[in-house]
Amino acid sequence: MLTSQPKPKRKHGSLEALLHFDDRDLKANRAGYLSQRQQRRLRMGGCYSYTEMLLGGVVALLFVFAPTLVAYGLALSLILGITPHADRLNTTLALLGGALFGTVISYSLFGSLRENWRKGRRFMQDRQAQGVASVQGRIQQQISHRGPYTITSIHVSGLSFVVSPALLPALDADTAYILYYAPATQQLLAAEPLPADDENPNDAVDIWPSLAAEQEPAQRRQRHP
Repeated sequence: MLTSQPKPKRKHGSLEALLHFDDRDLKANRAGYLSQRQQRRLRMGGCYSYTEMLLGGVVALLFVFAPTLVAYGLALSLILGITPHADRLNTTLALLGGALFGTVISYSLFGSLRENWRKGRRFMQDRQAQGVASVQGRIQQQISHRGPYTITSIHVSGLSFVVSPALLPALDADTAYILYYAPATQQLLAAEPLPADDENPNDAVDIWPSLAAEQEPAQRRQRHP
């Protein structure tokens, strides 16, 4: 009776565990395309962004956009004398103040909703293209603060990636890595140390490995007609 071999457990804190990839994902990324599991993750990311945008839009419409429009309408009716009121001036000023405050909040919410829509579209672009880009070199780590938030990022060969703080201890500053990422979202998919005999550890890879493999025979033919 044949029994399937158990999958090797990924070491806690390793690049595989932190970036959620395995040997099959890495093999696909080396060839320049997404694995099926990575495609599902990107699709889920896009659906999550669109759902967040939809739910946020409904809440904003009910509790911010609609009340703001109502306040403007009531203030206008008081100014034009359509709606009689004993203290028309103070009521109009109060309504206009609330409407202006609602306008500021609406502008901020609209920017957030638009960003979620763009993020969802980028996820879907990566999912449909199914291509993987890569960059290689030594990694510089950066921790910055933006208001109450702490942003952790890594920089390699002119590219920046926002990452989880837990990833930083798994990266050696003296080691060159190959990073595989989705081009539109700039989401890291996998990473591996660069072979020690690589001659240009700080060069970015501008084309996918699969395209490079296709171009190499043509280049040989041009050199040896």
